[in-house]
Amino acid sequence: MTSSGTATGIEVKGLAANELRAYLHTADFVAVKGGENEVRFIGPAVEIRTRPAAGQVARDYQVSLKLPIAISNASQFRIVHLSKAGEASMWMEDAGTSVDRNRTRVFSNTKQPGVYALVQVSGSETK
Repeated sequence: MTSSGTATGIEVKGLAANELRAYLHTADFVAVKGGENEVRFIGPAVEIRTRPAAGQVARDYQVSLKLPIAISNASQFRIVHLSKAGEASMWMEDAGTSVDRNRTRVFSNTKQPGVYALVQVSGSETK
């Protein structure tokens, strides 16, 4: 699935499971808010690409990913972004993740294009 806005220079692509797996193998670690937790990638994932025009400034993006099922403890789901930390690659929770009132989607705001994925976090900090 690809959605693009040619006037805005933005392309958003849904990643297939095999594409996400390829990105998972490039990262050295995962960092989420709340400390030491176990993280499981559960999909979906998207890639945001930009083709900025001359003089175009950075913009805000809202990443929205569908939860696998409506659940009662939505705080255990986060959106992480594939980033660079020096020479290492890492998955990192950029900003707080919020959940819609129906508990079917999670949202995160960012200013960076790149690859974003849905993870499930387990541990004492997710209660």
